[in-house]
Amino acid sequence: MAPPHAGMGIDNPGHIDVVAFDQAADLYRLVVVEDGPWDGSVVRLKRLQAKLNAYLGFALDGRMSELYPGAEGKDVVIRLELAQAPDPRTASTLRRLGAGVREQGLAFEVVVAGAPFAA
Repeated sequence: MAPPHAGMGIDNPGHIDVVAFDQAADLYRLVVVEDGPWDGSVVRLKRLQAKLNAYLGFALDGRMSELYPGAEGKDVVIRLELAQAPDPRTASTLRRLGAGVREQGLAFEVVVAGAPFAA
């Protein structure tokens, strides 16, 4: 039996895990669902960066608007939903990557086990 989020997360950087429209906020969320542990390893951090780069490309190069015409002109949030808290090195990387996402005009959120995480 496959894990609940098989095919999602940083091990599958070419896959957009979840696209959700928040009607109340009138914005789209591109959600990364990651169940794996954080150990600060170079391999995990490179996978995280590759996943976020894929999400940025999806949001900014027109593919999102092609697949979701209602997204045209809407604000977009990239959200990481993590099952486990990041180690210090990963937390630092999340802050750096979040700043890069915001520089591109998108919002960035991180949630750990349902609770907001400052990134």
